Amino acid sequence: MLTLSFMSDHPAPPGVDTRDRWRTPAVLIRAIEFREGRRFDLDACAEAGAHHATRWIGVEDDALRTDWIDRAGGVERPLCWCNPPFSRKGEFLARSWDMALRGAVVWIILPARPDGDLPLYADRADVMAIPSRRIAFIPPPELGIEAGGTDSTGHLLLRFVPFGHRDEVTGTRVVWL
Repeated sequence: MLTLSFMSDHPAPPGVDTRDRWRTPAVLIRAIEFREGRRFDLDACAEAGAHHATRWIGVEDDALRTDWIDRAGGVERPLCWCNPPFSRKGEFLARSWDMALRGAVVWIILPARPDGDLPLYADRADVMAIPSRRIAFIPPPELGIEAGGTDSTGHLLLRFVPFGHRDEVTGTRVVWL
C-alpha cells in the first residue's frame, strides 16, 4: 500500500521553497515501470543524487527548454517521468504534451485540483492514474525532516502518448495504482 504526503507540517528554513523540491518515492516509480513493462529512460525534473532514470534533466539544464527526446539518448518512444515544480505545473503540463506529440511517452504527477490547464490536458491523456493511497513524498535534504505531513488535495498522474498510440475509441482510461 502507498501513503502520500506532499507538504510538511514542519516549517522550512528561510529561503527554502518546500513546494518545488519534494521527491518522488521509488515505490511509485517502480509501480509505473511495472505497468509499462520497462524502466524510465529520462527523469525530466531531477537533481544529482535524486533521479529515477540513468538520464535526467536538472534545474540548471531547464527542462522547459531542453529536448527530452534528445536527452533520453535516442531511444524510440522514450519513457519519461516528470515530477515538476508544482509552482510551474501548467508549463510542465504543456511541455509534457509537446514531448508526447514529438514521440515520447510521458508520465507526470500533479496536485489533483481542477485548476489552470489541468482539465484541458487531462482530457488529452491516454491514462489518468489515481493513487489508491497517499504517497509519502521525500522532502529535500536541507529541511532535515522525514517524509510526512498533510495534503488535503491528493495527486493524480497523467500519461501522454504519441498520436497513433492512443485508443481514440475508449479515450482516457482511469486506473488505480
